[in-house]
Amino acid sequence: SCHYEQCKFLLENKKHVICEKPITVTSEEFSKLFFLAEENNVRYFEAIMYMHTNARYALKEAVESIGNISSAHFDYSQLSSKYDVLLAGGLPNIFNPEMKTGALNDLGIYCVYPAIDLFGEPQQILASQHFLFTGADGAGSAILKYKDKIVTITYSKTAESRAASQILGDEGTVTLESVSQLRGIKNYDKKGNVIDEIASEDKISLMSNEASHMYNFITDFEHNKGLYYECAAMSQKVLNCMEKMRTDNG
Repeated sequence: SCHYEQCKFLLENKKHVICEKPITVTSEEFSKLFFLAEENNVRYFEAIMYMHTNARYALKEAVESIGNISSAHFDYSQLSSKYDVLLAGGLPNIFNPEMKTGALNDLGIYCVYPAIDLFGEPQQILASQHFLFTGADGAGSAILKYKDKIVTITYSKTAESRAASQILGDEGTVTLESVSQLRGIKNYDKKGNVIDEIASEDKISLMSNEASHMYNFITDFEHNKGLYYECAAMSQKVLNCMEKMRTDNG
């Protein structure tokens, strides 16, 4: 709930900003802040591991190798360390609607990113959430409908998933152990044989990638503006999708 106000203050004072995901709550908020950054010649972008990991490019190559894709499923369900506090009568920020948090903004965003990055913006979105007694969403799902494929998304902060995310093509299947860190990516042929396994980066590397890219955006913008504007476009598209997912449930 503080992202827009605090980022606006910093950008008005011509400070570079890297902001934790989701960068804003709405697409309109992001647009206003992005153009403010442009006016003040400072950089403003989202801290999201997906866009800054080397495995992102390897994932795209793997997906291109499995033929015509008919469906994909991305899941990020992780039992919150704050859930017991909630059940005991507390109100952690992550489950407080006034903080504009909840499962979609905290975890579901990691599923929306690869869906949009790999397949573009969907033609139709059907979404549903399970709301906790606080009014925050504890879990949810969405169907992203494309002309030639269906992408499903599931996420939860009230339970732990043990299954992999996967992308299904008529020539093979790509699985991901972690959709947030792009860890444990395997490429299977249509007979079920593993033909490639993409090496995982440790979390220290993943986080340092974001810092490294921020440094590059600030110190050598001319040679790094392609990725910078790609990140901005992705933030906008992901926020558009998440807004639609929330609108489906009022």
